[in-house]
Amino acid sequence: MEMKIFSRIVLTVFMISVNLSVARADMLEWKKMGFEVSNPVSVLDSMADVRKTFASPLVCSACHHHHYEEWSNSYHAMSVRNAGFQALYLKYLEFLRKEETKQALGRESGPEELRQCLFCHAPMLQFASDKLVHEISDSIANGKWEEIRDIQISCVMCHTITPEGKWTGAFGRTGTMYGPIKDPVPATVSGHQSKFSQRHEESKFCAPCHSLNTFNVYCSLVFEQWQGVKDAKQCQECHMEVTGEMAVAIGGKIRPDHSHLFQGGRFKDTMSSAIGLSLNVDKTPQKEIQVQVTLKNNVPHNVPDG
Repeated sequence: MEMKIFSRIVLTVFMISVNLSVARADMLEWKKMGFEVSNPVSVLDSMADVRKTFASPLVCSACHHHHYEEWSNSYHAMSVRNAGFQALYLKYLEFLRKEETKQALGRESGPEELRQCLFCHAPMLQFASDKLVHEISDSIANGKWEEIRDIQISCVMCHTITPEGKWTGAFGRTGTMYGPIKDPVPATVSGHQSKFSQRHEESKFCAPCHSLNTFNVYCSLVFEQWQGVKDAKQCQECHMEVTGEMAVAIGGKIRPDHSHLFQGGRFKDTMSSAIGLSLNVDKTPQKEIQVQVTLKNNVPHNVPDG
């Protein structure tokens, strides 16, 4: 006798799609996005200016080798240099070229529109000239990764944000670095001043980029969804979990080691803990097999999301 197998799937997974259809009112009132900066930063007119102004992660790796290795394998290190972002960015550029978009803007799209995606994926470009923004946009569109290898969410992008949520404006190797360590070593030992920042332990630190409120081109709802869940863990507890204890810098004190992989939906282990899977198999009187698959979201935001 032939056995028929039927599958009944109960699936509770929310999908977020990028909506590039922007209403006329939204486009004409786009937010002027940018972090507030304590000290002025010179206009970046070339990649040479970028390299001169912002300390390379390779500089940080001299003392923070373990964190550098983890970061290098994270998507923060590939925030513009990856095929997924390129594909969405190409769709966005196509949208900007449409006649209805030009009519809504009342002009050809320009650097202001190009900056909408780059604000989070290459935050240092807040200080870039229009010329450099165009050059980097062309490099992303054409996959010229080597030309933009220094454009990413690097160490100084996060560690020069003060407890008040401002950039210091000093992004070099001797600038003041902020983080979750309450008793950092003095500058005479580390080569730069370090200060404790409670903001670096809280979800609101991640909100400027992982939030609906930031965007003109909507990509993420994570922070708002997290806010709607009572007693939810801070983002860092899951995405920068403590993996052990070690000297976070060469010659430093032994401390809890927070992962800098920023694991999320692209990591198999993270997804297996974020989504609970259960199976229920029944045989009907007709000797048919019914399989019920239930997926349960265990985290305080949509899966997947960005």
